[in-house]
Parts: sequence; C-alpha cells; structure tokens
Amino acid sequence: QKQKKTEREYRSFIEDNLPLLQENLLWKLLTEEIDENAFRDDAARLHLFLSGPYYCLLSVDTTESSFFEICQKLTFSCSSYSPLTIEMKDGSGDLIVLLNVASEAAYMDLRENLEKDHYRFNWISGLLHNLEEVSGVFQKQRASVFKDNEEQENLSFHDLCHVLQEAILYHDSAEEISRLFGLFLQEAADVHNFQDVLDQYRQIAKMAAMVADVSSDLLSSVNDLSDIEASFSGMLTAFQNDLNHHSSDAVKKALYNIRKHFREDYSLNQLSADLFMSVSYVSRIIKERTGHGFNYWLNYYRIEAAKDYLKDPSVSIEDVSSAAGYNSYRIFCKNFRRYEGCTASEYRKQ
Repeated sequence: QKQKKTEREYRSFIEDNLPLLQENLLWKLLTEEIDENAFRDDAARLHLFLSGPYYCLLSVDTTESSFFEICQKLTFSCSSYSPLTIEMKDGSGDLIVLLNVASEAAYMDLRENLEKDHYRFNWISGLLHNLEEVSGVFQKQRASVFKDNEEQENLSFHDLCHVLQEAILYHDSAEEISRLFGLFLQEAADVHNFQDVLDQYRQIAKMAAMVADVSSDLLSSVNDLSDIEASFSGMLTAFQNDLNHHSSDAVKKALYNIRKHFREDYSLNQLSADLFMSVSYVSRIIKERTGHGFNYWLNYYRIEAAKDYLKDPSVSIEDVSSAAGYNSYRIFCKNFRRYEGCTASEYRKQ
C-alpha cells in the first residue's frame, strides 16, 4: 500500500510539473555531459520523444515574431520530426529546436522545407548521430557566437569596414550584414573626419552594387550618419530581394565561411550545415572548382594568419600556433613547412 501511494505521488508530481521538468531535462542535454542510456530513460518518463536515430539542432531568432507563434509554426511544419523546443536562458529570446531525423535523405528534405518557410536562423547543425553530438554542437555554437561578436566589437573602424564588405561580397545573411552595419555606425560616430566615414561607406555601397541589384542613387544625398543609415536600409532591402531570387556562388561562400571560422574547430560537416548543402556536395564542388579540398583551405587560412603573427617577434611560435587555430604544435609545424617550404623560425628570420 505504501509503495502504491509513493508511485501515485510520483506520477502526480510529474503530471503537475511536466513542462518544467521537460525544459530542465532538455537544458541538461544541451549544457552538461550525459550518460545517453540513462538520459533516454529519463526522457521516456517525461514523454520526450528522442528516437532519432539521427538528430538536427537549430537556433531560431524570435525578434520579429512572438516566441509562441514560432513554436506553433515549427511544431506544425516539422511535425514529422517530433520537434522539441526550449527558450535560451541568456535573455536573447532565441528558440532552440531539437528534431528527430530518420535518415540522411530526411535531413535534406528537412533543410529544404526550413528554407521555404523563411525562418530567421542563427545557425543550424549538420546531421547528428547521437545525443552527445547534440550537446557538443550547442556548446560550440554558443561559444563561437560569443567569441565572434566579441572580436568584431573590438575591431578598428577600417578593419570593421573590411569585414562588412566581405560579408556583402560572399552573401552572408541579411541579419549578419545588418549586425555588422550596426557596429559600423557605432564606430563611425567616433571618427572625427566624416569624409573618411563617407569614403568607407561608398566602398561598402560599391561592393553591394557589384553583387546585387543595388542602385547607386542611394548615395546621392548622404550628408551625415542618419543619411547613411537611411541609405543602408534601402540597400539592405534591395540586397535581400536579390538574395531571394539569385543563388550565391557556393564555392565563394564556402571559402568565406572557412576564412571566417578557421581559428575554431571547424569541420566540413559544419560548413555544409552553414551552406544548407550536403557534405558530399560541398566537398565535391570545392575540390572541382579550386583543385583543393576543405582541409587544404582550412590550413591555408591558418598558415596565412600565422605568417602575420610571426611578424611580431615578441610572440612565441607556440602562441602563434595556438592563435592561428591549431590545438597541436606538432601539426602546426608540419603544415607550416608544407605550405611555406621552411619552418616558422626560418620564416621569421627572413
């Protein structure tokens, strides 16, 4: 009798607190190391569907629609993937969605359907093979976003202009271009010579006109920062319309993404996820169009960065290796000789 009463109380507790318990368990999956078998047992008790056998994790920006509206839309459009959702706890309001995926073909169908629905994605993972990979992807993305934003906020005005031009050239998302432009305005306010700001903005506008149907008339009456902001708003609208009707050059964007993330533990799987393409397709077109594969370009950008760091004699070669994205000093030395034909020490003396 006592055991039955305890079981009834346990079931009643779960029923009364189910949403909170589900949220806490999902957050545990994303942020802590787990025993997958034990976690599956806990998930089953809380009626969380995690059958897989594969998974996809994504982050959705909810600034333009309500959190619950996007939850309902995703639940309906992705019903066959049994979506599980949780709100980020960093104040951003971003929605994290975990989807069960039956096969690689189902994953590609999912990506295609998500693009058609025009969600505002912060990021979307590749095909994940187990729950440990789900946790790893989330923690890596959260650290990467913080690091990228922090580094860009510390750039000089001219370096920031260069980053913004590259984002436009290689068809980064409208959200990312808009974010970089916000940083541009912040830095521009501290530039004493407005002509310098105007010259830099003209270069940005010129780049936009090169890659999209953006009219040069947007620059005709730019006299201050408020005019620049209004001009950019029109430019971004035209640029977004162009992106909606013309596919970007996949190889250019692939190289841009590699260059953007080479200091991280960046993989071909993550690159393909960023491009909304299959791993096999991305690997093939990079090799066909450039003559080299993903790993060649990842190491190329790391070694190019290392060469710049070596110009400062106060920085040790071990620190150069780490700053360029290498976790192994031995591999750095091997790749440096492979790309430059000499050791890092010899290169520094040249």
